[in-house]
Amino acid sequence: MVLLVCVASCGCTNLSFSQITVSSEPSGAEVYFNSEYRGSTPCCISSVPAGTHSIELRHPEHLVWKDEVTVKSGESVIVSADLSKNTVSDVPTSAADTVRAGAYASGSKVKRLEQIVENYHDTHTYSMVNLFVCADMTIDVWNIVETAGINAKIAVGNIEHADSKWSDWNHAWVLAEVDPNQWVALETTGGYLVYGDENSNYYRAVCFDTPRDFKEYLNLIRDYNNKISYCNSLYDQYDGKAAEYNRESAYYSDMVNYWNTYYAGQPVSVASQSYQSQMAAQAIRVSSLAGELNQITSTINTENAALTRIGNQIVALIS
Repeated sequence: MVLLVCVASCGCTNLSFSQITVSSEPSGAEVYFNSEYRGSTPCCISSVPAGTHSIELRHPEHLVWKDEVTVKSGESVIVSADLSKNTVSDVPTSAADTVRAGAYASGSKVKRLEQIVENYHDTHTYSMVNLFVCADMTIDVWNIVETAGINAKIAVGNIEHADSKWSDWNHAWVLAEVDPNQWVALETTGGYLVYGDENSNYYRAVCFDTPRDFKEYLNLIRDYNNKISYCNSLYDQYDGKAAEYNRESAYYSDMVNYWNTYYAGQPVSVASQSYQSQMAAQAIRVSSLAGELNQITSTINTENAALTRIGNQIVALIS
């Protein structure tokens, strides 16, 4: 959904340029105005000349959003994009094009696919099921199907939840074309075919034509997951260091209060000098912890930026 609101200028306003305000739901999407990065939503693009301009929004958890906006001289235009509606499209078939159980033209192809996926399952074992394990099995079966002369694609998605975000995709399988625009899903980890009327989520997926394209996606997903794990460890470090900083800072405040109560304004003594030295050492301790916190914060910001870049690469690949 896109909301465009134009506010005409009046009075002595300079009519040579316009202004575009861009927002999105969720926020935090990178804004590219005429292919030039302009910040993250919400943001304001000023000094816009009259005419038609392209706007592209990139969010790590949604597909790339693109549109054009036309502005007149002196207009203030608001562009609002609902990225939650910008989900992945179906495979290059419609629900009506998927093969239904017992209703297909090329029975010999379907029978051959059944043999392929059953034989593969009977001759291969695996210790656990995750995206990368089933991805290896899917690539193997894709090669077998293609060698048998049947057009196939590698599909990735979530077979339990329709319209899930790419970050929730956890499964891969093969889609084989048994007739023109007639596809059937091969569940490689289970060793059976899945028809459109059995689980339509097998036909709501992003597809890759070759293992090479699929592996590029897998490498990005692996990098993304590793980056998330590292960021989570940084958050744990920050929490632990923040707790230590708060504890030591509170102790220093108590020392200052004690000094003000018992030593401030009093003659210098051995005890006051000793306590003052302890206070100075504690102040250094607090300052050191603050520096460590700042360093962790800087690292977190850097890694989050890298995480966003990887997410945008994934979105660009599957769009």
